[in-house]
Amino acid sequence: EANSPLTSPPPAPSTLVTECSWVYCIITFLISFSNPALLMTYAYSRDHKLLSFWSWLIKPLSVMAMGISFGLKPRRTDKFYLSFLTVQFFFFTEVTEISLIIGHPTTFQTVFCVVRMIFWPLTFWIGLRIRSKIARLSDEKLSNYIALYVFRGGMIMGLGQLSFLLFASIQCHITASAEGESWRTCRRTLYSQTGLGGMICFFILLKAVSGMAPRHLLEKHMVSLKRVVTMNLNVYEFTTFAGYCTVVCCGLFLLGNYGAEGDFHTKWEERFCFIVMALGTTSLLVISVWKGILIRKDMKLEESLAAKGHNPEQHEARQDDSFEVSKLSWFYVIISVFGSTFESAISVVAGVRNPDSEKLEVENIAHLLMPIIAIFMIGGFFAKPRLNSKPYVWFLRIHFLSIAWVTEAMWLVWELRRGHPERIALPIAYAICWTGAFHKLSQFRTSIGNLCDSELTNFLINTLFASGMQTFVPVLFVNFKTTQCFFEDGTAACTVTALCSAYISCFLICLWVVKIVHGAVPSALRSEFTVSLKKIAVLDLPIIRLVQGSLMSVVGSCGLLLFAMMKNNRIDLEATVNEIGAVGIICGAGTLICEVVCYDRAKQHMQTSTGLQDKSPVQQEKILECSWFFLIINFIFTNAYWVMWCVYAVSLDDRLELLSDIISPSAVLCFTLTFFMKPLRKDKLYRRFLYFQFVSFATFSELGYAVTKYRKGSILTTLFGLCRIPIWFFFYRNGIKLRDSVASLPKEKIHEFLVDTIMQRGLGVIVTMVFFSFETISCLAVQGLGENAVLCANTSHASAFLSGYLVLFVMQSIAVKAVPTSISESSVLTFEEVARLDNFKKRQKIQGFLIITTGLCSFFLLSYVGSEAQPNSSVAIVGSVGGILLCGQAIMVMFVLTTKMKHRQERTGQSLSSLGKEEADEEENEKKKKKKGRNRLSLGAIEDEGLVGGFL
Repeated sequence: EANSPLTSPPPAPSTLVTECSWVYCIITFLISFSNPALLMTYAYSRDHKLLSFWSWLIKPLSVMAMGISFGLKPRRTDKFYLSFLTVQFFFFTEVTEISLIIGHPTTFQTVFCVVRMIFWPLTFWIGLRIRSKIARLSDEKLSNYIALYVFRGGMIMGLGQLSFLLFASIQCHITASAEGESWRTCRRTLYSQTGLGGMICFFILLKAVSGMAPRHLLEKHMVSLKRVVTMNLNVYEFTTFAGYCTVVCCGLFLLGNYGAEGDFHTKWEERFCFIVMALGTTSLLVISVWKGILIRKDMKLEESLAAKGHNPEQHEARQDDSFEVSKLSWFYVIISVFGSTFESAISVVAGVRNPDSEKLEVENIAHLLMPIIAIFMIGGFFAKPRLNSKPYVWFLRIHFLSIAWVTEAMWLVWELRRGHPERIALPIAYAICWTGAFHKLSQFRTSIGNLCDSELTNFLINTLFASGMQTFVPVLFVNFKTTQCFFEDGTAACTVTALCSAYISCFLICLWVVKIVHGAVPSALRSEFTVSLKKIAVLDLPIIRLVQGSLMSVVGSCGLLLFAMMKNNRIDLEATVNEIGAVGIICGAGTLICEVVCYDRAKQHMQTSTGLQDKSPVQQEKILECSWFFLIINFIFTNAYWVMWCVYAVSLDDRLELLSDIISPSAVLCFTLTFFMKPLRKDKLYRRFLYFQFVSFATFSELGYAVTKYRKGSILTTLFGLCRIPIWFFFYRNGIKLRDSVASLPKEKIHEFLVDTIMQRGLGVIVTMVFFSFETISCLAVQGLGENAVLCANTSHASAFLSGYLVLFVMQSIAVKAVPTSISESSVLTFEEVARLDNFKKRQKIQGFLIITTGLCSFFLLSYVGSEAQPNSSVAIVGSVGGILLCGQAIMVMFVLTTKMKHRQERTGQSLSSLGKEEADEEENEKKKKKKGRNRLSLGAIEDEGLVGGFL
């Protein structure tokens, strides 16, 4: 504390980093050595599982570690370090190949290994050349490169995501061994994990290599969305676009098969999986190598121009992307027509074929393809909004009739042939709904065509194409999950999975259409009808938007529940899936109707209003508290939790324990958010309300837990429940301090805290927690609440622990944002500091150990989400260890922040409100000084980079 920035510290040492710590060199050496060590053991023991399972499991992680090693100390050219790097690469490559030849001495294997042994020295030479180019960067550029690409991109994101992918195969192997099955039942997950890991590994390493190139050259060779939507592409751009589409499709196929339990039925399936892996990786390599050749050519041209005294930027040929886009290419219209024709053909086949099994196969394939065809149809329908010639209008009508009336007519014929005349009303109703939708969408198409050029360009690129691709990717993913079921159990046995996939895809498409309708409103009026987090926080919304938000929440809940039920193929669940899907479809249609009503109101407002261009934007008021609605919901939820534990302590009904696993993390999150929703309320009545909620939630729930475990004869867990009560009091005491700190912040900071931290980050976590809860509910729906309910214990406990970890992360995020920026950022590390591992305090070393250990625990627990097997005690043990460590991390963060805030008040003699005003005055200067804020290793930076998705 003597060197605290609050007391005019001496000048800080340079924050530039030119090499990483030796700790990371040792870590990458051990990881890269793991694969050759396994193969050397295989060559000695001839245990085929070491070669076919464990080596495949660890291979992507080993490759990533070896690639990172070249960039850890790029300026070290002494003999010792180069010898160390050479030995590491020799073991990684040549020793691996020799071990394979000794352990599996077939002719093909020997020749293949010898060819690779000749190829590996060339790879080592290329790595040294890249390493020397990295070393020639300036100190500032090298520090930025190591922080962003080597450490954050490679060590954290690369090794972190690859480590996460390992655990599903390991969990599958543990379950198979416990049930007496062979490890071969895990080969689907194993090969999918290896293929995904390989693609992630190559992507990150190639991105790191491209990071050495100047930014303007990288931007020059990026494919513009404007050129993609108009198909105005040269050979390189078209190859890049097609290559990335191939990579995405291959990755989604492997991700869809990830987590599958079962061996390949035929050699063709296994070969197809290898083909997908090779195709995705090869496409990525071709794109990257071609781009690298072009950039290298441009760099040499710039060097020659600079040597002649010319300015390279004057001779740089840039493609003009400033043109407006009024229509999409005919390429997308042709794809739309082809897709609708194919779907109609499938419907005709379904109507002609007679056996039930064949009908089920064709019906499931139709369910699989219908959402994809719908996306193509919608995209083709709005592709040319200003083309209103009679031939094109009739073309759209015929296109619509082919997919709507022909398809539904064939299903009507099929129902009649089946002897179910009572079901013919459903295809007719579908066809009528299609007709009404076509009529209304035609009106929207006309309105979109009347937009000005800039707004039409924005609509076609962002709303239609980009949002359409964002819808197409998850639709393709759930379809690949269905394809996995087709491979495992056959087409006719996957009715439930196909229905879940179709309903989820319909929900996603419905939300996309809502965006399209919203995009048809001119930008001058769009802000008045847009829902923002600020309006949600205070519920300053019209009734139509409140209804739409409620319906959209139901749609999301139905989608999450159906996604959790996708892996269950019991035929008796088909009716349940149809009921859930029908509720989601009805609510989705209601959401779309609400958006249409808002569109009509905006259109009327536009017709009656004048002088829209002269209106100055109205400055929105800052919100200082959230609506009472959220407090009441949180209060009811938290009190229902402790009441449930009291009932459980009396009745000892084990079903309540599963229910507690489902709702306990959400109750803790609601209890936490209640503290900070009205930070300026300091009256006694409100404080007593908070205190009563805390006492009823923390004390009664823990006492109920302790009494329950004592009556069941578990003394250790009884003591554990009682010992948690003082921890809750610690959180309450520091929560009150942080709440007072929030109240002292400027109004802009309070507004930002409530909108970003409480509403967006806090309530946003509930979506993930709801998904974990639905995984448990889905398992219970299949196994029932009887004796088989114990098969859901692994999923229930893993989901509860993971949700608890998310709550603790939200607590830390609230604590960091609740104090002045100068105090919170003094405790935040940069990537450069973590890469060097110098000047670390003991507290920071402990925090780093706690976070890494908790991350590994999260990987292990996530692999058990959705597992239906006998209870595994390791789930509870690992989850408890991770929870205790992360709780210790949260306590440490809260204690440090509150202590620093107290010391600052004592030293400066200022109150909290004075500190808040001082913070507001220095905010602009702080923003100008901190040019490297994006390199900070904080929870916000981690969430912005998507690392929470990787670690949790």
